[in-house]
Amino acid sequence: AIASRLQSAAVGTTVNLPEPYIRADPESKVVTALHDQVSHCADAYAFVASFMIAANEVCSRVAQANGLPIPFRGSRPLATTHEAAKQFVAPVGMFPHRMSERPTSASGRFASSVLEGLDSLRGVTRALYHHKPLWHNGLGTRNYCHSTSPLRRYPDMLVHHQLKCWIARRAGHSLLVPIEEFQMAELCQGCSETQLDASLMQTYSQRYWTLKHLADTQRSRPEALLVIVGFTHDISACPDTPRSLTRRFRFRSDVFIPSLHTMDVVYHNDSEARIGSAFRCSIAELKPTCNRLVLEHMRTEESRDDLVERLSKAVTTGD
Repeated sequence: AIASRLQSAAVGTTVNLPEPYIRADPESKVVTALHDQVSHCADAYAFVASFMIAANEVCSRVAQANGLPIPFRGSRPLATTHEAAKQFVAPVGMFPHRMSERPTSASGRFASSVLEGLDSLRGVTRALYHHKPLWHNGLGTRNYCHSTSPLRRYPDMLVHHQLKCWIARRAGHSLLVPIEEFQMAELCQGCSETQLDASLMQTYSQRYWTLKHLADTQRSRPEALLVIVGFTHDISACPDTPRSLTRRFRFRSDVFIPSLHTMDVVYHNDSEARIGSAFRCSIAELKPTCNRLVLEHMRTEESRDDLVERLSKAVTTGD
């Protein structure tokens, strides 16, 4: 409307506005998405993220070159027990059922790629703050810190403070007092612990609202869930399984629920379950406040050409 008035006024001003991503109807108060904003903005997000990582690396390099103690960002070193675990021989049934069989179907390969991505994330230890440089497994560098969000992250503000002190000292000013290394070590430990607590709280909150959304959806439109089967174990190799389930079922499968973007577990008796199989499951119990979701295997979906397309769409869009 503003652009139309400016152009009709003939003031010699050319207004080139971007195409809208949404349309809002003032009468029905309905907002409609005209484009997939995630895919349309993917390049912009990647561009900004790349420059943020570059800025963080530059700040880390400057701090290291001038002996400034800042909250460096890195990964916790792996414990030596990880090496010993490689020599561990598991009892019969501990390894995933039919693990040696490589997925041959398109849905199997798709599920295998999802599982490999999740396994790679599990293999990376949680990042933390430290007053000395640490190797960052995710980025593959020792030169990294957080510096681009001082308004919402305390470690970023600490980095800014140390760099400002260094710049002021070089200019002959001594009004700003830098943080000593022993003080920075205590601050880094506190920041790491606070971040861990916040991350756990976010995980629990996200799980609750996911189950709450599922409960609301099932109340208005009950339907079975389509899940992707991951690793399947003999139930005898799962010591945490309740005895009531061990009497009824032979297998326990890790499953991915595309419509919820979450992982869960399904107990069943299908000996032909493989990575990439699709189960149709009913909801036996759902209590969001107790973080409890119990799925019951109804049937195994036949492998079809359109299954991968449906699963891919569910993973990317949540539908």
